Amino acid sequence: MVEVEFRSISALDFLVGFVLFVGFILFSYIRQQNRVMVDPIYRFYTRGLIFKLLGGLAFAFVYMYYYNGGDTIDYMSGCIAMTNLFFKNPILFFDLIFNKMTFLKYISYFDYDTLWPPTHMTKKPENFNVVRIASFFTIITFKSFLGTTLIMAYICYQGIWRCFKLFSSLFPPLTNLLALAFLFLPSLAFWASGIMKDTISVYCICQVIVSFYDFFFAPKKKVFKIIPLLIFSVLLFNIKPYLLLALFPGLLFWASFARLQRIQSKVLRVLVLPFVLFVTGIILINFYTSSAGGKYGSTKEAIETAAVIRKDLQRAEQYGENFFDIGEVDPSYTGVLSKFPVAVIAGLYRPFLWESRSPVMVFSGLENLYLLLFTIYSLIRLRFFGLFTSTFKDPILTLCFTFSIFVAFIVGFTTANFGALVRYRMPLLPFFLSYFFILTYLSNEGYREKMNFKYRLRFGNRESKPTDVVPVAA
Repeated sequence: MVEVEFRSISALDFLVGFVLFVGFILFSYIRQQNRVMVDPIYRFYTRGLIFKLLGGLAFAFVYMYYYNGGDTIDYMSGCIAMTNLFFKNPILFFDLIFNKMTFLKYISYFDYDTLWPPTHMTKKPENFNVVRIASFFTIITFKSFLGTTLIMAYICYQGIWRCFKLFSSLFPPLTNLLALAFLFLPSLAFWASGIMKDTISVYCICQVIVSFYDFFFAPKKKVFKIIPLLIFSVLLFNIKPYLLLALFPGLLFWASFARLQRIQSKVLRVLVLPFVLFVTGIILINFYTSSAGGKYGSTKEAIETAAVIRKDLQRAEQYGENFFDIGEVDPSYTGVLSKFPVAVIAGLYRPFLWESRSPVMVFSGLENLYLLLFTIYSLIRLRFFGLFTSTFKDPILTLCFTFSIFVAFIVGFTTANFGALVRYRMPLLPFFLSYFFILTYLSNEGYREKMNFKYRLRFGNRESKPTDVVPVAA
């Protein structure tokens, strides 16, 4: 069996990439011009897309010419084999798209005309799911690596844009800062723009949040709006299940808390609150004990496996000095909880600038330094102990906080390599920044006097107006 080895970018690849790059920008500019007068937030649309597409191209070139390979190259190799299979036998192609990949299918469906996908990309369902999705794009781009990358970046941007619009509509004066968090964050533009699980997972996270809001809180509630919520949740669970697990507590609190605030009687709300918290806790416990273990069968087995993987990554010679250590891990619930603070810090702020030993890591180190200083500044300004009580006064803050902390802990605890760390923790960054932006804004006493804070808790369908948005600085 001869596996596909994609190792070079052809002239046709550059041509397809150029056509798509220009086409996406022209289309976005037309869309922006048609909508910006009605919705001023669209002044960011084309600039954000250009930043995203450039991030995707940078990602492709770095992996091709700096790393000389990597997951995105292997995914592309798998897509080329699937594309060859499509043109040779579409029936077999769609069988692999909709049904499980098996060893028998692997050796019988592919041949020396199609070549075989990389073996390791077919063994794990979540990896082959990326090949399944991206292969449609390689078909229409004539097996173009740059073209497929740009399409992935463009589609991911649509999910990010929808999430940015939602947050901006809930907090109109923060539009400029939220644009920085969602549209112009270097890590998000780079790591979530290639042919990778990260790109699909970020897209799904944003779509799950927006679909959740549309189903529970949008002015025009319709039953069919639950369909996209289910679709994106299932897709996210089949790509990176721990990200859905990290989202779940914040979404559940959002739904239960917002419903609770609709009760007019304060006495009744106080009586109902313990019951709501109890039911929420039961749902979370059942959810985690039944799902968090995934293929390992239970949460405890997943913890033990994570500890073994961490040790293996630390011993692997291929990582050299590019790993970090949070100390000896006891694979028990108490042992895991004892590592919670150091794991969260690692997931949020490492590698530190002095730990960066490559050009790519230097950029991450600089971004982490800014994030650390920004966090310290926010904690001082907001007063550390008042921060947590304020967090649970608004469900959006709760969602951003719980998602960021859970992802940081999971990544910091299970990852021992800086290269993987900066990629895996990337989905939390826009929400972590938004958390501090929103918290600082809501802590302003003048804001509470100027606007009725209860509409935020009750999501009373307040529509933003052009005058609500802070103009872009000249």
